[in-house]
Amino acid sequence: MRALSIPCSTRRDRARAYSLLACAFFVLAIALALLKPVFDFAVSDGRFYYVYLPSAVIDGDLDFSDEVRDFWGPDYDPALLADVTPAGRVRNKYPVGLALTLAPSFVLAHGASHAVAAVSDSERFRPDGYSVLYQVAGLALVLALGLATFLLLDVLLVDRMGVAPRAAFLAIIAFWGGSHYAYYYFREPLMVHVVSTFWVTLALYAGTRERTSGWHLSLVSCAASMALVSRPTNALILLPVLARVALDREVLRGMHWVLLGAIPILVQLAAWRILHGSFLVYSYGDEGFNWSDPALASTLFSSKHGLIVWAPLLALSVPGVVRALGDRRARPITGALVVGFVGLWYANSSWHQWWFGDAFGARAFLELTPLFVIGLAFWFDSLERRTPRVRAVAYGAVVLGALYVWGLMALYVTHRIPRADYLF
Repeated sequence: MRALSIPCSTRRDRARAYSLLACAFFVLAIALALLKPVFDFAVSDGRFYYVYLPSAVIDGDLDFSDEVRDFWGPDYDPALLADVTPAGRVRNKYPVGLALTLAPSFVLAHGASHAVAAVSDSERFRPDGYSVLYQVAGLALVLALGLATFLLLDVLLVDRMGVAPRAAFLAIIAFWGGSHYAYYYFREPLMVHVVSTFWVTLALYAGTRERTSGWHLSLVSCAASMALVSRPTNALILLPVLARVALDREVLRGMHWVLLGAIPILVQLAAWRILHGSFLVYSYGDEGFNWSDPALASTLFSSKHGLIVWAPLLALSVPGVVRALGDRRARPITGALVVGFVGLWYANSSWHQWWFGDAFGARAFLELTPLFVIGLAFWFDSLERRTPRVRAVAYGAVVLGALYVWGLMALYVTHRIPRADYLF
C-alpha cells in the first residue's frame, strides 16, 4: 500500500508527526471552546477534579462552596452545597491527581492573569482560577502529557518489543484519532483520563526497564502514586507490573527512594483529612460495586457506552494482543496488562453505574491505552505479511472505525444521541 508510505522510519519523523497531531487537536479544542457560551474545559465531573486548584491556591483552603456557587453556571444546584462531609466541607468524592498534575500550569497562569489584569479590565483574564489563561494553560499541559504518552509507547513498541516503526506509528495514530480517547483529549481534557493514562503509561514504561538508580525508583513510585491518586482503579492495571518491581532486591535496599516518590499519596491523605476529618476515607459514599452481579457483557458490547460499540476499532487490537502474548519480548508487559484488563473489566462491570453516566463511550477503560496500542501495533505488523488486497480491506476497516467514532462525537456534542442511555 504505497498510498500509506508515510515517512515514519526514524523516531524524529514519528515524533514530528505526533507533535503535529497534538497541535492540530489543540487548535480544534480552542476553536470548539470558543463556540460555546462559556470558554471552559472544566465541565461535568472535571469540575470537581479541577476545583482543588482554585480553592487551595487562590482561597487558601479546601472549601469548595464559593467555586461551586460562582463557576458551575447552569449546572449549579443548591443541593451540591447541602451535601457536606462529617467535617462540614462540601463533598468532593474525586481524588487530587489531576489537580497535582496541573499545579505548575495553574500557578504560571495565575501569575500571568494577575499581570494581564493589572493592565486590562477584561473579565476574560480575571485571576479567579477559571478565566482564559488558566483554561489554555491547563489544556496545553494535558495535551502535552497525551503527546508524551504516545512518545513513550512508541519507544516501548519499537525499542523494547521489536515492532516495526511503521506498525507502531499506524497503531498510535489509529488509536489516538480513531477511538474515544480523542474525545477526552480535545473536548474534555480536564476529565482526568488523559492525565491518568499518562501516569499509568509512565509507571509501566519506567517499571519495566532495568532499574539503575535511586532516582529511577522514585520515578516509578511517583508515577504509580500519581496514577493511584488520579483514579484508584489504576491499581488494578499496575498491580501485576508493580508486584514484579517490588520483588526486586534493589527496591528493598532503596526503599527510602520509593517512599520519596509516594508523596502524592500523602497529599491525598491530607486532603481527605481536611475534607472528611479522617486520613482514610471511601469518598464515594453510598455509591459502590455489585461484585456478585457484574455487567461483563454490557460494558463491552452494550450500546449504552459499551467499549466495542462506541470504539469498534479496538476490536482489531484483540488478534494483536494474542500475537504479542506469543512474542518473547512483548509477553511480560502484555501479559501483565491483560491481567490488569481482566481486573479493571470486572471492577467497571461491577460498578453500580457501569455505563459511567453521561460519558462518551467506555471512558473507564481509557487507562488501558497501552494494551490497546500494543494490540493494534502487532496487528498492523502482521498485515505487512498479507496480500495487498487484505491490507487494503484492513486499512479500510480502520478508516471506517475512525469515521464512525467521529460521527458519534458530532452527534454527542450536539445532543442528538442519548448521553446516559442506549443508542439503540
